[in-house]
Amino acid sequence: MPDCDCNDCGGACCRSLTIPLGNPAAIADNLEWLLIRGAVETGPDGRRLWRIPAACRHLSDDGRCRIYDRRPRDCRQYAVGGQSCLAARRAVPTGRQAAGLGET
Repeated sequence: MPDCDCNDCGGACCRSLTIPLGNPAAIADNLEWLLIRGAVETGPDGRRLWRIPAACRHLSDDGRCRIYDRRPRDCRQYAVGGQSCLAARRAVPTGRQAAGLGET
């Protein structure tokens, strides 16, 4: 797993919501709606994902979690440096990346 520092990315994993889209017919029937409200992309495992740009309400302006000590289980189990983490960093440029200074 790559070496990632949560203090440097500005909370990329908390700046959008990713929902797996499993039913190809549902994707085709709702593609225009999905594209207007978010980005449909292919995840690292080949599944189609719908990324909605919606920051967590507990994310502070400086990219830190306001409820870190009592954050939900999903947040506690999120694999820092894992596939989802890296995908979030690519999808939501923050920190040094947003400033045009390259990868964090």
